[in-house]
Amino acid sequence: MYTEQTKVTWSSSSQGSTIEKTGVIVRFLPPYNSPIKLEPWLAQLKPSELKFNPSESSKNERYLVKVSLTLKRAGTKDVYYAPRASVLNPVDN
Repeated sequence: MYTEQTKVTWSSSSQGSTIEKTGVIVRFLPPYNSPIKLEPWLAQLKPSELKFNPSESSKNERYLVKVSLTLKRAGTKDVYYAPRASVLNPVDN
């Protein structure tokens, strides 16, 4: 189990391409728990900041992970993912 603020990486595949993502753990999401009930502030985020459905629970252990994206004009933007715990790998600092 990872602690909050642990830097992690994982691979994500979509439409034939694979992208490696790196972010920081915000919290553990236990199975069968709705993320939005555990973290009500998720409801205040824009849909573009959420890369998962915060109202849906999962049978898998997951983590809420914050990924900071570097934008060309606006600096950085934080987006949130909820990958399965089994796909995460810690990053050595």
